[in-house]
Amino acid sequence: MKFEIGKSYTFKNYSTEEYLTLKKGDDMATETRTWTNGTWSFTIENEDQLAELLDAQIKGDLPTFYFEEGVLSIFSDTASWSLGDCDSEWTVDLSADSDYDDSELEEELNWNSGISFLEEEGWEEVDSLFGATEIIFESK
Repeated sequence: MKFEIGKSYTFKNYSTEEYLTLKKGDDMATETRTWTNGTWSFTIENEDQLAELLDAQIKGDLPTFYFEEGVLSIFSDTASWSLGDCDSEWTVDLSADSDYDDSELEEELNWNSGISFLEEEGWEEVDSLFGATEIIFESK
């Protein structure tokens, strides 16, 4: 497959990592999400982006690409996504004088209500970013 500058492409999402961090006082909670299925779409706008795409190719039979810092690190201006299934794991880093118990809070987040519990408790989102992403190009 030959990719061209100025054209838009859609890729099947094999795996995308996302990190969401929430804070309340000195307490932090981080959700590591792993998205599977869905799609990533973007337009190749210049030679640098084309080179980055070609450098990211890890398999050729079914063109597969790996971006250590995510698709948005290269194609932030034109990328869109529709991600499918998500598995997540919460970890917490609590202050010494926290109102929460770390193991109880992690259990609540991982097995019950997750982010809705934190929002109800007054936690605020402070960061969200995409990480390692593996996508597959399936020509039509």
